[in-house]
Amino acid sequence: MAWLELPIIFSMIDAITILAKKAFHPNVTYCFIGADPTCDDLDCDGGTDAKVLFIVFSAAPLILLPCVIAATMAIMYQAVLAQKKKLQM
Repeated sequence: MAWLELPIIFSMIDAITILAKKAFHPNVTYCFIGADPTCDDLDCDGGTDAKVLFIVFSAAPLILLPCVIAATMAIMYQAVLAQKKKLQM
C-alpha cells in the first residue's frame, strides 16, 4: 500500500518546495518553474533557486522516468522468456 502513495507524496513535496521557494511564475499560457519575468534584479524576493529547482523537479524526472520504464520492460521481457523456456521443457 505504501508504494501506491509514493507518487502522491513525491508530487506534494515537489509542489510545496517550489511554492516555498517562490519559483512558480507565469509563462505565456501556463505557470512553470522559472525566474520571474516581471522582476528586476534589485526588488526580487524569491525564485533565486529556479534553475536548480527546474533541474531537480522537472528535467531530471523527464530523463530518469523513461529510463526506469525501459529497464523495467526489459526485466519483464527477460522474465517472460525464462518462464516460457521453463514451460517448454
